[in-house]
Amino acid sequence: FACRMVTYAPIVQSGNTVMKILRQILLGSAVLAAASAQSHAADRAMIVMDASGSMWGQIDGKTKIEIARETLADVLTSVPVELELGLIAYGHREKGQCGDIEEIVAPATGNRDAITDAVNGFNPKGKTPLTDAVRQAAQSLQYTEDKATVILVTDGIETCEADPCAVASELEASGVDFTAHVVGFGISEEEGQQVACLAENTGGDFILASDASELGDALTETVAATPAPPPEPEPTPAPPPIAGPADLRAVLTEGGPPVEGGRWDVTRLDIDETKTSYGLNPTYDFMPGDYRVTFKIDRVERSIDVTAANAPVTGEIVLDAGLVTLDVAFADGSELIGDARIDVKSGELVNTQYGTFSAVTPAGPTPVKVRSGRAEADHEIEVVAGEAVAKTLVLPAGRITANATFNDGSEVVPDVRYDILEAKASLSGDRKTVETQYNVIDAIVAPGDYVMRVRSGGAAAEMEFSVEQNALTDITVPMDAGLVAVSAPGAGRIDILTSPSALTGKQDRLATQYQPEVQLILNRGSYVVRGEFGEDRAVVEQEFTISAGQRTEVTLEQ
Repeated sequence: FACRMVTYAPIVQSGNTVMKILRQILLGSAVLAAASAQSHAADRAMIVMDASGSMWGQIDGKTKIEIARETLADVLTSVPVELELGLIAYGHREKGQCGDIEEIVAPATGNRDAITDAVNGFNPKGKTPLTDAVRQAAQSLQYTEDKATVILVTDGIETCEADPCAVASELEASGVDFTAHVVGFGISEEEGQQVACLAENTGGDFILASDASELGDALTETVAATPAPPPEPEPTPAPPPIAGPADLRAVLTEGGPPVEGGRWDVTRLDIDETKTSYGLNPTYDFMPGDYRVTFKIDRVERSIDVTAANAPVTGEIVLDAGLVTLDVAFADGSELIGDARIDVKSGELVNTQYGTFSAVTPAGPTPVKVRSGRAEADHEIEVVAGEAVAKTLVLPAGRITANATFNDGSEVVPDVRYDILEAKASLSGDRKTVETQYNVIDAIVAPGDYVMRVRSGGAAAEMEFSVEQNALTDITVPMDAGLVAVSAPGAGRIDILTSPSALTGKQDRLATQYQPEVQLILNRGSYVVRGEFGEDRAVVEQEFTISAGQRTEVTLEQ
């Protein structure tokens, strides 16, 4: 099988260069699939995205997961409508779990927003089971029955004791027309050799992102390598091209300078044929006839109709748009929020970016929503055609950190669940939960009054507090609690209960363990430990008392 492999020195280029490389790879795969759709009923592909903990690594000051989010959001706007595309991720939910593989978006047309939203929500943390993820992608695409293409984007090697080379050979042998392309994102050449066989054994492409220029040449060849069309009758000779190059340009406002970048789609209306190119001017040999020329950049799309006769084709596409650059801070003049989510709405379209937003945006009043943690705020900016808008938007919020300690201040309570609740209770006395975290809490919320509820074992405590805008609130919640250590040799079950009610005799069970030793944190007070021994489950009970900040040891014997 033919496999094109490009390897260079370790990556040193900027985050923007890596974004460009990923954009070309993914768009190239989409174009190949769309071209193949001319001779197949439907083409289906699956992106397998690395969301392991190493994706928090940085390239030129920008995390790999941010680069992946931005690149996918941009590339997916250009995916052909006929391509059935899906998304599988690994390492995005749990640490240390090789089974953390999930098909998030099933292959289908028209689901690019669902894929974008899914990737925007990733919180990388786990291992790299890339081999099983590729296998699952192939199965989802029904590779034994239909043509299937998998695009693996990984920044590491297999970490779950699987053999990617053997699996690639197996998929190639049993598949109808199975191909895996592999993008080594920020890995060394030595590491790349360990995953290259996924592409090599299936006739796909393996690329190590290193030098933008050389890699761009290789990707251009890939995009151009469309499948050969079926034989056709000898065509009638076409009229000669229109003399001279086309003079078409896209501008933000009438008479303004041409817009750099963007995508051109030129459709010949009489045969419904569309060709795509990128840059300041469309690359197209116009024959006599009528055409629709469409220019797309970011979330802006405009078209004009032109007629080619015997002179150069000219025209200007007016985008009626401006360049918008937005940042977010907790207050005027404060430090920028690097992970803030910024949603800019234009009609029914929403452009989402993180940290700094920069995009061509339609002119007019434009709603913007900014978010970080559990805080969000709505703004509106005025975009003027042909002008640049640069603003720092305020997100009214503060940061909360907290610890729970035994009330004598002796030490921090272990294994604590922290719940931030709204201070205002409903008519039934319930409070809405704003945020829940475990062991250590670090949260961003809107300014206001809250209640911190802490729980560990059978103990609980609450504290009221307030959060101010652009301020850190660090609180310590004292727990009027201690620890009981129960030893019951030979017991098959141990229950920790409250002392009987003086009026009803009722007892609440706080914990049950099926082992002879138990440790549990409890609020100060009196309790009962009950043990069941032997095959006849003989019951032995003993009362004990918990003192704040103290360890109480109880031995239960039959």
